[in-house]
Amino acid sequence: MTTAELPPRAAGRTLGPEELDEIAAEAETRVFDHDEITAMRGAARPIRRQHMISRMLLNRWTTPGARSPKLLEVDAIDGSYRHTSPKSAATYSAYADPSLVVEIEGMWSRLESTAGAALQTLLAGEDPSIGQEEAIRDLMAVHYARSMLVLELAESFRDNSPTLRYWRDPPSEMLDGIFKDLTGLHGAGAGARHLAQTCVDAMIEETFTTRFTRALPTLLEQARCWYRDATLAWAHIEGDFPLVIADKPIVAFKINEQQQPTQCEVALLGQADGAAMPLSPNCLVFAFRSEAAVPASIRDNTARINQQTLNLMQNRQARRYLYCHPQSDFARWVKANCKPATNRTGDLK
Repeated sequence: MTTAELPPRAAGRTLGPEELDEIAAEAETRVFDHDEITAMRGAARPIRRQHMISRMLLNRWTTPGARSPKLLEVDAIDGSYRHTSPKSAATYSAYADPSLVVEIEGMWSRLESTAGAALQTLLAGEDPSIGQEEAIRDLMAVHYARSMLVLELAESFRDNSPTLRYWRDPPSEMLDGIFKDLTGLHGAGAGARHLAQTCVDAMIEETFTTRFTRALPTLLEQARCWYRDATLAWAHIEGDFPLVIADKPIVAFKINEQQQPTQCEVALLGQADGAAMPLSPNCLVFAFRSEAAVPASIRDNTARINQQTLNLMQNRQARRYLYCHPQSDFARWVKANCKPATNRTGDLK
């Protein structure tokens, strides 16, 4: 039985539980093989690319009401650019263990889905309710826990582990033993040892990815606790330089002697006075670790926010890409002075 032979409502799309029950009832006397069942169920494709920035946020950098929304993706390394969709932007193909990624994606989306109404309120220039504030806190926690910043920190700990450094370059006799365990043969020479080392490296990477993925729920809860206790402040941006957003959108900062937030190179929330994240080209949220850490100018809403400074912070923060509105002045400057990208997927790998 091919997909074309399935009942009309089954072909070419994923079915709901009720429809599956109906098909089963209609075909009680038939024996289906695995391929037929897979075709009827519209088996879910494995999630291979995870978004580092919520698509809900990326949509804020597109033209409202556009039939095919696009934003401009700028390579912070070579300056090239391309137009891309929120679906294809800011993704990473190897962030979480494939066997656990569906559960992890569900964890992110449950928190992200509550932030939509809060964003609408903020972008309309209104103060969010207490519940909406909590949703913004959770949105920031998700973008911290799911960020390339956290992955890079975990990779740094992995690469500096004495145990793993040993297994990255084990003695030759150890590789000979691994080759024998893998193949049952007594190997000798560089070829056999290279095969054994390749298998060791793959096991290290697989183990790291699995353990990292299993740690994400705990990491997320820790981030939620930090943001839950933080003091939030909003900044609405006006002028000719709308904000951009980086593939690592959370910027940590310390408060300097002039009572101004200054970007700092820290990965752990407890090491900073606060964090900031763009919510749209014209809105930014600050999270301060305490009420006392909030500068008076921000608390009194008299701070002069320099958009170019904020964009420079995002540029420094980026692992690879910046995203901007395709009709902004920055986008026009990029297209006038930089080259279009060729053969680029936008993946952060």
